[in-house]
Amino acid sequence: MELNKEKFWTTIFCDNKIISKVELSNAEEKYKMNYQTMNDDILKELRKHNNDFLKNELGIPSNEGITGIEYDYAWGKIFSYYDNKSSETGIVIVYI
Repeated sequence: MELNKEKFWTTIFCDNKIISKVELSNAEEKYKMNYQTMNDDILKELRKHNNDFLKNELGIPSNEGITGIEYDYAWGKIFSYYDNKSSETGIVIVYI
């Protein structure tokens, strides 16, 4: 999926044929992760990139913490996450 010139791997989760969550993972080649290239510096750079992307698109977040930022809406939330234990970082859209 492409959003404002950014490419993302996209995973869509459904509950009873209704979209409940969408996960976006940056698809840029420089952020491609495997066991040989996995390191905390790349994850931290990608976390900052994801946070900057959301701030540019959505403005000031509702909450900001160590693991990411969050935007709260009446229909759900959008947040970035960072987990160095699992070597994962991305953006999630959750519908309530």
